[in-house]
Formats: sequence, C-alpha cells, structure tokens
Amino acid sequence: MEVIVAMTVFALVGIALTQAISQIGQVALESRRSAMARAALASTMAEIRATLELQAGEYEFEADANGVLVRATIEALEEVENQDGQPLNNLVSVQLQAEWLRRGQIQVETAEFLRYLPLYAR
Repeated sequence: MEVIVAMTVFALVGIALTQAISQIGQVALESRRSAMARAALASTMAEIRATLELQAGEYEFEADANGVLVRATIEALEEVENQDGQPLNNLVSVQLQAEWLRRGQIQVETAEFLRYLPLYAR
C-alpha cells in the first residue's frame, strides 16, 4: 500500500514539474517575441530618425523574418509652443505600432516620439 501511495506522489510531482517547465518555456518564448517586436520598433525608429524629409501620412513596413509588421503614422503638430510661448513649427509626431501573431491572436507593441525637423536640416 505504501508503495502505491509513494508512486502516486512521485507521479504527481513529475506531472507538476513537467507543467512548470512547459510554462517556463512558454513565458521565455513570449518574452523573446516581445523583445523582437521592440527591436523592430527600435530599428524602424532609427530608420525614420535618419530620414531627412518626413512626409505626414501612414506607412507600413514589410514584415520581418519573425513575422513582425511595423506601421508608422507621421503627423505634423500644430499650435505647439515651447516654455517661453514661442511657436514650434515643423514638429512632427511619429507613432509606431508593431504587430505579430501569438497563438492566433494579434499582439501589439507601440512607441511614439517627436521630431523637430530643423534639427535634422543640412
């Protein structure tokens, strides 16, 4: 009887350990995919920052090898003033959105930055 109880406890512990290891693997995979999306956002952000002429509009970049699709929305900001009340013309807002599939559901990571165009003029 004790052997059967011991085997049952051992089996339950083995099942619990297997499930824990599986969950750790899933969390690691999700973390890796999220990091890849952030890397795609950072790469697109650097590409946009290196562009001298920005035009307002919506842009879609080709999905990378990992299936991460990045969209950018660039819009000119108007009626923005600095702390001294002087208008800041040529200020644009850039919103980035990375999308990828995880278990059949779309996952989204976003980033946003402002760019003052005269700083990048030649």
